[in-house]
Amino acid sequence: MADQDLYSGLVRLHVLYHASAGPIFGLGMMRELRHHGYRVGAGTLYPMLHRMEKKGYLRSKQKVVQGKMRRVYSITTLGRVELPEAKEKVRELYEEMVEGRGEPSPAHPSGDSAAKAPRRAVSRSKMPRRGGEGFAHG
Repeated sequence: MADQDLYSGLVRLHVLYHASAGPIFGLGMMRELRHHGYRVGAGTLYPMLHRMEKKGYLRSKQKVVQGKMRRVYSITTLGRVELPEAKEKVRELYEEMVEGRGEPSPAHPSGDSAAKAPRRAVSRSKMPRRGGEGFAHG
């Protein structure tokens, strides 16, 4: 991943989203994430899954998958409660960053000319495409 710290929250949300659709396992998630351009190896993903389990978003159990014993992760009640809230935060960020909507930010000093500049929408053609173009280069 280009900057693991920058994208790790997105990867965790991606994991939680897929766990909400059904049980997941590490290798399958690595393949799914790679499909979206994230280069997440086992040394990053498995500790992330363990932390998400420890925090109560996922639970795991051993299960035979495709003839191999795998640790399979499922979303918990807490994960189901938090996921819609996370989706709303992602929607707000998308609207502000990509569509150029949003209110003036208190993050900018009041005299900053950038804060006064009108926000403009980014054309969809400039958005990273499925497959992660522009997100991560491994």
